[in-house]
Amino acid sequence: MIITLQLGAHRPLEDKRAVAATINKLVVEALGVSPDDIFIALIPVPNENFSFGRGELQLADGAPRW
Repeated sequence: MIITLQLGAHRPLEDKRAVAATINKLVVEALGVSPDDIFIALIPVPNENFSFGRGELQLADGAPRW
């Protein structure tokens, strides 16, 4: 099983480890697959590339505009 997650590039390694472990645990519990059969790809995306609606890149200039 392959799971791909896009996340902000600013996330620290400890957050990435925690989310990978949590995803693995939940998939094992929900689907009954072996934890060794789950491949997780964390894809870092620069914050300036996120749009949270209205077609705007709210984080492109630093602080969010909301």
